[in-house]
Amino acid sequence: MTRKTPEFSVIIPSLNEEAYIKYAFEGLSAQTNKNFETIVVDGGSKDRTREIAKKYARVLIDKRPGAAAARNTGAKAAKGKYLLFLDADTKPSPQLIQTYSD
Repeated sequence: MTRKTPEFSVIIPSLNEEAYIKYAFEGLSAQTNKNFETIVVDGGSKDRTREIAKKYARVLIDKRPGAAAARNTGAKAAKGKYLLFLDADTKPSPQLIQTYSD
């Protein structure tokens, strides 16, 4: 089976976002443009963040401090043509990715 290269890579830095990251995945699952991959870069969470994220995304670990380091790690691993950075506690509108693909 040949997999299509995603047009977008959605990169989400996380650290102890168990209570909130589900909203990001709810918004991403409702996207009108489904041509994207999701990468969560976790900074060493002590809660269930990684466990939850593994159900919806590729999860990488980068324990360097700060969201910038996590974003860079995600960008290096991304397969999409375009990078879209999303905070773990943000629920995107269903048209977010479509807006950038028009």
